[in-house]
Amino acid sequence: MGIEEFIKNSVRHLGFRVLIAPDISTKKLNNCINYIAHGADAEYILAVGDASVFGKTHTGFVFTGEFLYFSNDSGKPVELALNDIAKAKYHKKKVCRDDNFFEVGDRIEIIMKDNAVYVMDASMIGFDCAEMEKLINGIAELTRKGEVPRATRQNISVAELDDKYKILYMKILCNYAYLGDSFVDSNEYSAIQNIVIRIELSPDYRTELRAYLEDIENKEKTGDLVYKLCNSLEYGSYDIMRYSLMQDVLYLHKLTKPEISWTEDGFIGSLLNYMHIRPAQLELMEYAIELNREMVMDDANIIELQAKSQDMVKSALKLRIPLMTLYCSGSVYSVDTYRKIFNGNEKARISIDKQRELMLQTVIKNTQETVNQLVSDMNSISEQLVSEIQKGMQASAKIEKLSALLVRLSKGAQASVAKSENTEQHILYDSLPSSLDMVKLERIRREQKCELEYQTIMKYYERAQGDGYTRIKANISNHELLRLADTLAVINYKGAKHGF
Repeated sequence: MGIEEFIKNSVRHLGFRVLIAPDISTKKLNNCINYIAHGADAEYILAVGDASVFGKTHTGFVFTGEFLYFSNDSGKPVELALNDIAKAKYHKKKVCRDDNFFEVGDRIEIIMKDNAVYVMDASMIGFDCAEMEKLINGIAELTRKGEVPRATRQNISVAELDDKYKILYMKILCNYAYLGDSFVDSNEYSAIQNIVIRIELSPDYRTELRAYLEDIENKEKTGDLVYKLCNSLEYGSYDIMRYSLMQDVLYLHKLTKPEISWTEDGFIGSLLNYMHIRPAQLELMEYAIELNREMVMDDANIIELQAKSQDMVKSALKLRIPLMTLYCSGSVYSVDTYRKIFNGNEKARISIDKQRELMLQTVIKNTQETVNQLVSDMNSISEQLVSEIQKGMQASAKIEKLSALLVRLSKGAQASVAKSENTEQHILYDSLPSSLDMVKLERIRREQKCELEYQTIMKYYERAQGDGYTRIKANISNHELLRLADTLAVINYKGAKHGF
């Protein structure tokens, strides 16, 4: 086990106030760099222990793969190279105490290889001193055995990986899609392209992936692809990638075989074991996929989904799943978009409404990019098909294969266009009043003498029984919804939004 992995596995035992990468907020990272870890790079921070009373990170400790930083109540912050630490000793003021959480008078002495001694005291407020002693001594033991401290990026998404890793990642997903029924159908192809867009695979590698899909019958062995990917990534990158890959495989499973439990899928079971991911973690990933799906439904209750998201975050922290993998996988919007919607316990309705609209606009944008990519693939296949037809009958098998692939691509593009139009419809419905106050509308009708506009509006609403209001009709076309929105704007009618 490397030093970074040892620290991340051990530091959680210090107490609930420890934050572990990549789930450390930007604000907290900035604070700890300003007050504790001067000169540290935020992307390489493994863990933060905030010992300050009001959570301002003025005192506490910070670990990277190479250094331990800490700041007590007074004096300047201390920076210690992990490779120079000889041992640590916990001095407990009251030996009769039942626990080892810091009390005034406790201290941890860190003895360096040059015999210099540094003391942690107030930087341990709220933390288990015996566990810190064990952690520091464990690091020292690893360095004695020849393990070299090194720092790797911790807050990195799959989109930030080098393309040589992304292509391995995508080939694994292609193999999974193929193994189910020995071909990649239109829904799977479209979903794969969604992921390609999300992880920002470069054009040259997209061309390589397209060629791989065209010849998927001669695919590379999944075990070889997984081995190459897992054994070539740095620890910090690997930790994010393994959860993202598992979540994207699960997303494809839910898309193509929703009626079958993942526990009956041998591919998922094998990958689960290889990636050292627990079944309880996969169950939370499955919940996250459903939550992502609910986000873009036309009757989405954002207040309710906000509560579900907060429960998911709590479970993810307990189960040690990086939040960015739960937010992104199986969707076409970014973690930043998701966090803007759900951060905070209380948000003004108008703010939530605006963020949902932005998220849906992101879905439309990325879905359109997927359509563009599918059309590009269709054009490429069409050119190959024409070439093979010109060669004659000896190419009949290749012609049949290319024709079948072209049909699947066409269906995938049609499905993506439909998805984009459906999402746009959600946006339009969300922007319109779900019901009309007829007293208010009749008053506007009299005052503004807007009979034509009144009649236009009433075409799209129907009487709701017993409550004196009218409700917007379902399944109105996007064109008609735009017309309704314009008409309401002309007479300046405002009402409660649809979906809340």
